[in-house]
Amino acid sequence: MDWDIFTPSQPAKVSISRKSGRWNDEEGWQAYFPEETDTELVNSEAHRTKFEGRKTIVETFYNYFQNQGLGLLKKAVEGKKTGTYVSSVFVDYKAFKKNCPISDLDDAICNMPEETIPCLSLAAIRILEHISEQIEQQSVNELQSCQYSHAFLEALRSIPPVSPGARPWIRFYNLEQSTPLKELKAAFVGKLVSVTGTVIRVSNIRQQVLAIPFICCRCGNEIMKHLPDYKYCVPHRCISETCKSKTFKPVRNKALTVDWQKIRIQEAGQETISKEAGRMPRMIDIELTGDLIDTCHPGDVVSVCGIIKVLPVTGENGNRNDQTQKSLHHLYIDANSVLKGSKGFSTEETINMMKPLKFRREEIATFKKIAQDDNAFSIIVKSLCPSIYGNDIIKAGLTLILFGGRSGKDSNHQENQHIRSDLHCLLVGDPGLGKSQMLKSICDLSPRGVYVSGNSSSAAGLTVTVVKEQGSGDYSLEAGALVLGDQGICCVDEFDKMRNEHQALLETMEQQRVSIAKAGILCSLSARTSVIAAANPCKGHYDGTKTIAENLRMSPQLLSRFDLIFLMLDKPHESKDRQLAEYVTSMHLKQTQTSSETRRSFGEPGSQLSVSDCVLSARLEKSVPKDKLLSHNIFRRYISFAKSTIKPQLNSSAKKVLQEFYLELRRQNRDDSDSIPVTTRLLESLVRLTEARARCELRTEATEEDAKDVVEIMRHSIIATQAPVNMKLKGTKRGSQIAQFKKFLRILQAEASRTGKTFFSNEDMKELGKRLFLSNEQVKEMVERLNYEGFLIRKRDQWKLMTCD
Repeated sequence: MDWDIFTPSQPAKVSISRKSGRWNDEEGWQAYFPEETDTELVNSEAHRTKFEGRKTIVETFYNYFQNQGLGLLKKAVEGKKTGTYVSSVFVDYKAFKKNCPISDLDDAICNMPEETIPCLSLAAIRILEHISEQIEQQSVNELQSCQYSHAFLEALRSIPPVSPGARPWIRFYNLEQSTPLKELKAAFVGKLVSVTGTVIRVSNIRQQVLAIPFICCRCGNEIMKHLPDYKYCVPHRCISETCKSKTFKPVRNKALTVDWQKIRIQEAGQETISKEAGRMPRMIDIELTGDLIDTCHPGDVVSVCGIIKVLPVTGENGNRNDQTQKSLHHLYIDANSVLKGSKGFSTEETINMMKPLKFRREEIATFKKIAQDDNAFSIIVKSLCPSIYGNDIIKAGLTLILFGGRSGKDSNHQENQHIRSDLHCLLVGDPGLGKSQMLKSICDLSPRGVYVSGNSSSAAGLTVTVVKEQGSGDYSLEAGALVLGDQGICCVDEFDKMRNEHQALLETMEQQRVSIAKAGILCSLSARTSVIAAANPCKGHYDGTKTIAENLRMSPQLLSRFDLIFLMLDKPHESKDRQLAEYVTSMHLKQTQTSSETRRSFGEPGSQLSVSDCVLSARLEKSVPKDKLLSHNIFRRYISFAKSTIKPQLNSSAKKVLQEFYLELRRQNRDDSDSIPVTTRLLESLVRLTEARARCELRTEATEEDAKDVVEIMRHSIIATQAPVNMKLKGTKRGSQIAQFKKFLRILQAEASRTGKTFFSNEDMKELGKRLFLSNEQVKEMVERLNYEGFLIRKRDQWKLMTCD
């Protein structure tokens, strides 16, 4: 057979440093077609027919790359180079299809990719090697006048040596359409498809065998055996006419191997639309080989182009001979290309290979028109979850979280200094006020949002799980909610129901990563996400005599990591209740509100600030025509445009406002030990919120007005962190209540130690309360709190003291 296809007319002496062989020789052919080395197949008639067909395809593509396809090949080689050699050539499928020499391209590549792509890759590397040899024969002056770019010449100098593990591949992207995971069925087996999903599991790197030699145990002949799809098999009989033995011994140190890794992707949240609510998200395994190894990590959104194949399902112990599993197979994808990025694939790694996130001129004009409106911020705030009435300040804070602050790489800090740009928020309040609905609305508006409930979430489900794979026994990482929400938002509902898992969030919320040390695996995964949590008080209703930490039974360390904490109380209010009832009923009757139904200012729940003192509240109280509210798609695109293009910075006036407010809080918080301490973390929160406020209106400069709006929002948040009985930062009444509680408990303990009795009647409690000059109502409140805290237990008409310490 003529293995040396398309040998140059004037063979050149190759001076490129390679271990052995040329891609234009027999060794190059066998690297792409390992079955050519199979001793049992090489002399069969079917093999000779397949060889002639492959030879024709390689010849066709070689002529194509030598003529009209050379420009496309040069552009692809210049755009992607990995490691020390040309490993993958990423080709735009649509551009390749326009001038491809094969008329029936869809049948050739999409329907027979296992035969076509290796021939295409072999033709590409052979033409590159041929060009490299021609350039090396030229003089220095001729080389300088060469039309090839410097990047292309560097790529030619790094053509890899002939090896099955270093085969350069033509890797396609930008297929005509992406196939949803739910539509992958048996009809797609053997075809080239493109799918998009989130990586949820990554396995270890292993070595898979392409071909391995066997030695006959009787005559000693060496037989090379190809392993299709890495499935181990032995020769049927010896090739010797006089031997015909069926006993062989593998020579493992001469096996042809390739790097191999398996990942699992899950369909993105936007694919599970509302009409399909209730079904489990689809998942599929993907096998990576060669230079595709370690191209993605758990939590990455990837676009995979590959071949659909089937694999027998293994038993519990990895045994495929289990009778109950014999005829059961599952689909997997043999990856041809893996490109990662956020939704829209606009990351720097893929900017030369995939279309970046682009906005049409009409869209940009619409965005600018929205930002230039006099009530732009009010329109944006009221477009967030319009079905929830009121709570304008809370919606304003959540809107700022959607836009986020400026990332650390865009600031003036050092490269190795981590600066958090994402904002965290906690909604606390009575049930039935729409907290969960707000969270779901924010999750839908975010370009990448994850929604979980604390009732059914664990620490491993939020961070990272280490999973032991069947059969191999290796451990792999499976991403949790915070990792899947990387560069997005993670909404946690029923936050108070997961008290045991709160400690897992401490590192993630501040350092923006998840560090694990399990089963010998030590690593850190990125979790650059904003956490928005909603929690109910532990007693069902918010207790105004306690701080927010006592109502939630949550550590101050975790509360201090939230940039904003909002309190939502359900208190009867005649005017507010009437307007709320009118608003809800008008929505159900599909009626629009008239101007007479515009609500008046009555302050936010738990707040006693007047409208004259709240400039932002006064602006948000004004009604906005319904036709001016942003639709869901426009709002979502507006957020993506602002976050990708606007990099705001503080001016001197805004800086001064924030500094004065921070110093005021430090002075007032100096002697208040019961509230959450005011640290530099709060000052950084103010800066991020101010940058987000400017980004909402597509401005690159954060002004003094932005800082004042943020200060007002922060004041409402600070009120929620204190006891709302007096509405002051420094809770003197709160401190006196705690002191009286402790004194009353000490008096009870001292009386029990002196008299030796542990049972007290209500009259005894009143007599002891007179020592502290407490009224009967105050004594009753003290006793109820002691009972709630576990110091007193009711026994009929008496109270039993549980401790005398």
